[in-house]
Amino acid sequence: MKAKLRKQKTEIIESFLKILKDWGCKKTIDKTGVYNEGSDLYFKNIGGNQYLIFAHNTPKPIWNSGFDVLTAIYSSEEIIGSEDPVKFEEVVFSYNHKNDFHLIKGLIER
Repeated sequence: MKAKLRKQKTEIIESFLKILKDWGCKKTIDKTGVYNEGSDLYFKNIGGNQYLIFAHNTPKPIWNSGFDVLTAIYSSEEIIGSEDPVKFEEVVFSYNHKNDFHLIKGLIER
């Protein structure tokens, strides 16, 4: 039973990583600890200096990971992950694409 659940969770994470790629999100690493130091950050510009950030809390193994979604303002795209944002706000913690997409739909479609 546990092995089946782990496999399902892994498939969900891998499927969402593909969705992020399809949305045109870029990837970097959180080197500052603002989100979760060492974790992958996927981000998309949603207007001006505002970005939608998907912080992938990536403990090993992958089936035990998840995403927090935030909006953040950075002076430039190049500093995401290596410097603190000017400002950030949580959108949803422990994002579940099936249940929470409505919370980010308007942002991702910008």
